[in-house]
Amino acid sequence: MPEKCVIIGDYAFPLRTNLLKPYRKTGLNNSEIIFNYRLSRARRVVENLFGILVWWFRIFSKPIDLKSKTIDKAVDREDLNNGNIISGEWREHVNSLDSVSQIGSNNYKRAAEEVRNLLAKYFMEVNPLPWQWEKVGITI
Repeated sequence: MPEKCVIIGDYAFPLRTNLLKPYRKTGLNNSEIIFNYRLSRARRVVENLFGILVWWFRIFSKPIDLKSKTIDKAVDREDLNNGNIISGEWREHVNSLDSVSQIGSNNYKRAAEEVRNLLAKYFMEVNPLPWQWEKVGITI
């Protein structure tokens, strides 16, 4: 992934320095509430983009019918004998997603928490949206 870029996730994902997820839902301070709001806005933009792609390219709106020989080239699969992942041939042509496949249930890392906290501070102090406090019910 390019430097200073992140993937936007939800509560199901582990917090990583390059994978942001919202703060827990209870006991949030104003900065954390605003961060969750801004993260949610970004996720909506991405979800809308995928909706537009599905609408524009109808192939994404239904299961893609591929021959088994083609599926082996198109997708990663699991070797049922030993549980190893066999990479699809598409990975030979796209290497920017390698780090995404490495995401696991790692422990909560201080560095990842610092990245999220820095962004929360940025959204509050450096680049606040004029309406963000109203949207989350904070009076200033």
